[in-house]
Amino acid sequence: MCRHLIKILVMIQLSLLASRTTVTAQAPWKWLHPYPTGSFLKDVYVFNQDQFIAVGPAGTVIRKISSTDSMETVVNLMGEGLLLNDVFFLNDQVGWICGEHHLGGKGVVLKTTDGGQNWHYLLEDAVKMCKKIYFINENIGWATCLDGYLLKTTDGGQNWETIDMGLPGYDFAPDLYFMDADSGIALGLDGKIYRTTDGGQNWSEAFSVQTHSDFTGLSFPASSNGKLGWAVGLKGIVVKTTDYGRSWQQLSTGDDVSYRSVCFLNDTLGWIANDKGNILKTSDGGNTWQKLESPNGIKSLFFIDENNGYAVGDYGLIINSKDGGQSWQGLNTNYTSGQMRLLYFFNEDSIWALGDNGAFFCSTDNGYHWSPRPPIKGCTSPRALTFNTPDTGWIVEASSYVMRSTDSGATWATFYDVNDRNLDISFVNAHNGWICGEKGKLLHTTDGGKNWQNVESGTDDELFRIVVLDEQTLVIVGRSGTILRYDEAQGQWNSQTLAHTYLSDVYFLNSQTGWVISNDGKMWKTTDGGNTWTRTWEIPQNIKHFLFQNDKTGWAIVYSKLLSTNDSGKTWQNVCSFDDVFDLRTFYILDENRMILLGDGGSIYQLNLDELVGVEVPAVHPIPVSMQLFQNYPNPFNPVTNIRYRLAQGGPVHLAIYNLLGQRVRTLVNGRQSPGEYMVRWDGRNEARRPVSSGLYFYRLQTGDKQLMRKMLLVR
Repeated sequence: MCRHLIKILVMIQLSLLASRTTVTAQAPWKWLHPYPTGSFLKDVYVFNQDQFIAVGPAGTVIRKISSTDSMETVVNLMGEGLLLNDVFFLNDQVGWICGEHHLGGKGVVLKTTDGGQNWHYLLEDAVKMCKKIYFINENIGWATCLDGYLLKTTDGGQNWETIDMGLPGYDFAPDLYFMDADSGIALGLDGKIYRTTDGGQNWSEAFSVQTHSDFTGLSFPASSNGKLGWAVGLKGIVVKTTDYGRSWQQLSTGDDVSYRSVCFLNDTLGWIANDKGNILKTSDGGNTWQKLESPNGIKSLFFIDENNGYAVGDYGLIINSKDGGQSWQGLNTNYTSGQMRLLYFFNEDSIWALGDNGAFFCSTDNGYHWSPRPPIKGCTSPRALTFNTPDTGWIVEASSYVMRSTDSGATWATFYDVNDRNLDISFVNAHNGWICGEKGKLLHTTDGGKNWQNVESGTDDELFRIVVLDEQTLVIVGRSGTILRYDEAQGQWNSQTLAHTYLSDVYFLNSQTGWVISNDGKMWKTTDGGNTWTRTWEIPQNIKHFLFQNDKTGWAIVYSKLLSTNDSGKTWQNVCSFDDVFDLRTFYILDENRMILLGDGGSIYQLNLDELVGVEVPAVHPIPVSMQLFQNYPNPFNPVTNIRYRLAQGGPVHLAIYNLLGQRVRTLVNGRQSPGEYMVRWDGRNEARRPVSSGLYFYRLQTGDKQLMRKMLLVR
């Protein structure tokens, strides 16, 4: 059936960008690992067995140009939020990429004339996201868009015509192919295949699947000149045409697995693939299929001959086959399929990040660079990570055991195994530690973890998070609104229930002020160290993790977004999106203006808080209304910690460190200062610049007749 379609002619001015540097924009966040080859790669174009180009989110263009050259990231447009969906080359020099800007959902088209080394914009404001692009020569080309729109150019992309294809609802054409300037084929998400004979102005239905299965991929081998073609889709659908797309025959693969990519070299040899680790190969045009194995997550498959092929997909997956798909080799050494879940800051020289399947990374320069460590065997889904000394580390595995390292994380082994799941571990100091878990399980050690004893918690609820407030006080939260508070001086646990709800996260700003949230969007606050809690306000649901920098300014992550509050959590705003990962998992503020975040696919990000537009980041030197002394961070620490304080009035200031006997260990500040906020560091040394021993220390701030004092713990 032929439809008369509405066309709208829109003139788009050609926008050329002179060099690679002109395309790159400054962003408040930087992808530290795998930067940015961990993108969910959407498509790949292969020139020969040693050259390919792959594209994906964050403006990622990965290019390999010879057998000896490593892969390089040619373009990275993270600051502009560019999602690249498809890449197509007319020859080894001229090619195009299409996609969209995350903000506004407008489509973009880029072009290269030097084999992908440099790219410039042809189109920056298409009506909708561009999904697929195809050119028959340097002048005539098409790109499909959301909501059933088609873009067409006849002058190499300087001007584009927008055509309404007449697809139902919000459908788009996930793939298209043109034999010449007039005849073309487009797939539909409605289980239909469409055909045009007037260059895309009008489309008619050529085939419809009775099972209403969406089509996803299309392949016409060059040797057939458009006569032979195959299309694949969901629910195992594979169809074939032998008459230039006028009619289609449904084939059988023997299963109902959904396939997303198809590549045929000639009238007999082809491959189809999905993202579940299934590749099928045929040598008779699709009549029979051979099942091959591959990694999960494939999004695009491309063979150049009967032996050599490439596939790309989730989390930066790039694999190569030299035997027709029988076996595959990974090319991206940064590929990490699991989620990064845990971040532990011991000191600026020792920061660890841990994820699923034992993915393990370390930073020795305060989080600016990260190096991979060997994957930890047996660490499938970790729940907690901590170090109680520089050498001794602990991992709580989601199943039933605890792992320990005695060589600063170089090697790990199972140390403690029980039937009930362990969920968190925390140390008060180098010797005193706790483990909590399901069924109210509590374990306690006083010898640095060599031996653990069961402790009666008084509850059967799942206990999942331990917070150490100081040497004397612990707070543990659980599933059914349970909060346990332990006072070591009294030697007893106090239990309370906020509500019959799942408490999903807890954070303490200092030993007195803290918050707890539930998975149904409720928040409570304490100002007396967890003795009493007050219901405060509703919060965005599905928060994975949150923290506060001070009593007013807080941060939280929801899926791939970072939220901020400047009114103690009463209102939240979305301040930054990390659209290149499905989920963020946790984060940590390294200093006043720098945050590290972990996400899916081994992703580690650095965010500069002072570059966020429209966000009130705590000022470095505000004028306070009263003198304040903040809890040092990190705490416990080894060997460096930061001490922050605020002065309401100018005058003589004295800040010093004392041991448990009250003896002065080190004077940090002794002189006059103006009103404002200050931060000083203590490197764990005395006045003679010699390292002091592990233990509890006090720091006292004195100005005029006022003084404030806090505790801190040095762990060596």
